[in-house]
Amino acid sequence: MTLAATVKHFLDDHHVSYRTLAHERTYSVLEVARILEIEPEQILQVRLMKDDLGMALAIFPLSHQIDLGKLSRTTPRSFQILSVKETDRFFYDCEPGSHPPFGNAYGCSLFLDSAMSDLEFVYFQTGSHTALIQMKSDDFQFLVGEATVCSFAVTSPENPAISAYSSDEMKFDCPPLSPIARQILEIAHHPTEDSAQFLSDLISNDPIVQSHILACAHQSGVDKESTSGVEAMQDVITKVLGFETVSHIALGITAGRSFTIPEEGPLGLQAFWRHALQSATLAKKIASDVLDPHRVSADLSYLIGFFHNFGFLLLGHLCPPEFQLLNRWLHQNPKTRVENLEKRLLGMGQAMEIVGNGHARLGAWLLHYWGMPEPIVVATRYHHCVDYTGKYQPYVALIQLTDQILKGMGLGDGENSLNSHWLESLGLSAVAIEGYREGLKVESQALDDMAMNLAN
Repeated sequence: MTLAATVKHFLDDHHVSYRTLAHERTYSVLEVARILEIEPEQILQVRLMKDDLGMALAIFPLSHQIDLGKLSRTTPRSFQILSVKETDRFFYDCEPGSHPPFGNAYGCSLFLDSAMSDLEFVYFQTGSHTALIQMKSDDFQFLVGEATVCSFAVTSPENPAISAYSSDEMKFDCPPLSPIARQILEIAHHPTEDSAQFLSDLISNDPIVQSHILACAHQSGVDKESTSGVEAMQDVITKVLGFETVSHIALGITAGRSFTIPEEGPLGLQAFWRHALQSATLAKKIASDVLDPHRVSADLSYLIGFFHNFGFLLLGHLCPPEFQLLNRWLHQNPKTRVENLEKRLLGMGQAMEIVGNGHARLGAWLLHYWGMPEPIVVATRYHHCVDYTGKYQPYVALIQLTDQILKGMGLGDGENSLNSHWLESLGLSAVAIEGYREGLKVESQALDDMAMNLAN
């Protein structure tokens, strides 16, 4: 399917000309823009909104972000942005995450940002992840003629995905996801009746992933004798840990194999995997205790904990001399913030443009390139920004808190003191944090054993 049925019928009924641009399957619109060499300003994105009067679809450039304050000043309506899952349900015949700009074809009103008025051509999603549509702007304006046109979008230079795409210094060769990681990402995004069987087969053929999944099952109280064999692995997936959790864990482990860096040192593979596994475990545990699961997902928190320092892996992959120097400096200066040490590397090698971005931005760029969910990208980009107040603030606060707890245990590069703002924003207490710290100590040996397996 390259066009959702509703989209195709809508276009055919209005007899407008358009061009379908097929591309390899990818879940990142910015990655499509890179592949097809299209500027983000020309690509339309949408947000589904709702108020007491019903649904509405906001349409604006990919290079911008919606400003509900500006929108409220141009219309008497008071909107809230709906979640991606709710939007997926609204576009019922589209692939999840691919949302066309024709809300009127699906029965809702439209708001069109005026920033697109000067474009000759526009591009937009078709309802699948394998094609974009190119259309003359005049024809598009005809199709959405009943839309309310106003200015409600603002440029988003702080959006890590946009800034990473548009910045010249971020144009470098990036390792792709491994084939098995890509398969896991595919079934995680589009689960079917056979997905548990398929995931079980993949895991059973990979001893390292299998051992980690089984260890997680044992931590949940399942005895070792009942978790041997492919059928038992299916039970772990469907009855013990859940499909989403297992797919996320497997994705994180297989994705990390795209890189080779030294094993020793505070940034070496052994320390890296120790921190990634303990951070993921701790972040999920804390998130599970946050009262509102709609606000903070435990499984997503696990992924954020696991992936948020992948920028170090990319730095080591792209700039081995600079990475080794940073690794040595951090060993010699364990109390110095890693961001400060990164700044000292500027001008000391042939990769100023890469090193200068820092591991947080490098990691965000990598995860966006791989098509990871937006909360993971944003939390990775801002996990050292203590003043972040954007859309995914709970996740950013959670990962900063996690890093601080681990720093207090002698691991990682978190803040040296507990930030009361993080605790307040998550509804936690200092007493609870001490409990998490003690609980992690109990699990640390098993996690360290897993880290050694990953590093070797």
